[in-house]
Amino acid sequence: MATQEENIPESAPAQGGGGGVSFAADVQELMRRVQLDPAQVDAVLEQLKEMAKTTYANDIQQITLARLRVLVEAGRSENALVLAKKLLAILLPNNQDQTASLAYRCLGSARRELELEPELHKRLSRALRKTNHFRDAAWSYFRAMELLGTPAEGHDVCLQIASEAEKAEKPLEAMAIYRFVLKQWPDTNMKDFVLSSMEFQELKIRRQKEEQEEAEQLAKAQAAKDDLPTF
Repeated sequence: MATQEENIPESAPAQGGGGGVSFAADVQELMRRVQLDPAQVDAVLEQLKEMAKTTYANDIQQITLARLRVLVEAGRSENALVLAKKLLAILLPNNQDQTASLAYRCLGSARRELELEPELHKRLSRALRKTNHFRDAAWSYFRAMELLGTPAEGHDVCLQIASEAEKAEKPLEAMAIYRFVLKQWPDTNMKDFVLSSMEFQELKIRRQKEEQEEAEQLAKAQAAKDDLPTF
C-alpha cells in the first residue's frame, strides 16, 4: 500500500507556476519546522500535499522536490527513494534535465541506492553530465550497463566523462572517476593513461588548494587593513 509520501501526479508541468519568493519562503519555513521538530514530518508532508492541490498547483515539481528534502531530512530514505523514482520517471523522458539532476542530488548519500530502468539510468547520466555532476554521471551510466549485463561497455564512457570533468575544472571528480575505472577494470589497456591522468589531477588539486589558501590569506590581510584606525 502506497504511503502519502509516495503519491505523485502522473504528469508534471515543465515549469513552475511562478510562486517565486513567496513559494521559496513557504517551503523554507516548512523545512525549518522539520529541522526544529522531526515529529512535524507527517504534518509538513500533508501541508505540502495540500499546497500542491491549491496555492501552488502549478509548482508540482518544486513541491515534490520539497517533499523529497523533507523525507531525507527525516531519515525516511526508503520513502524518498520511492518518490524520487516516480518523479525521475516523469522528468527524464521529457528532457527536464536540470530538475531531474536536482531531484537525484536531493537524495544525498541515499542516491546510490536508487534503482531505475537501464534506459532511465542512461538518461540520468546525461542529465548529470549536463549539470556538471560527473562522478554521479559515471556511476549512473555504469549502473545502466551493469543492469543490461554489459558492464564492460561502461569503460569508454566513464573515461569520456572523466575527461569532461577535467575540462570543467573539477579535478576531484575526475580523480574519483579514474579510481572507479581502475577498480572496475584493473587490467584496462588504458591503465597507463589513467595513472598519468590521475597524477595530473593531483597537481591540479594541490594547485587549487594553494590558490584557495592564498586567497584566504589575502582576504584576512585586507580585513585587518580595513580595521586599522584612520587619523
